Amino acid sequence: KQCLAAYTYHAAGKTLSLGVRVNCINPGITETRLSREFRDLIGHENYDRITRLTGRPGHPEDLAGLAEFLTLGDATWINGVEITVDGGYHAGVIAGWHPE
Repeated sequence: KQCLAAYTYHAAGKTLSLGVRVNCINPGITETRLSREFRDLIGHENYDRITRLTGRPGHPEDLAGLAEFLTLGDATWINGVEITVDGGYHAGVIAGWHPE
């Protein structure tokens, strides 16, 4: 994910003069058809701990609203950013209100 964020920062500067905005949505655990494989990959205990701390896994609709907003006229001043959508998990780990 960090490589994609770095690419976002770079591409946003390169395309600015063309009027093209580049942003990155960084999702947390999201229920999709691949969720079972991801849960097996990171381990059931880790998956369950993260979803317990956030109250639930994310859903595609949680990301779709942000993606739609970023494509509409109200977001024209948003460029070159990485937006984390994970129910507060990352912020909680950084700030210490989610014990890791």
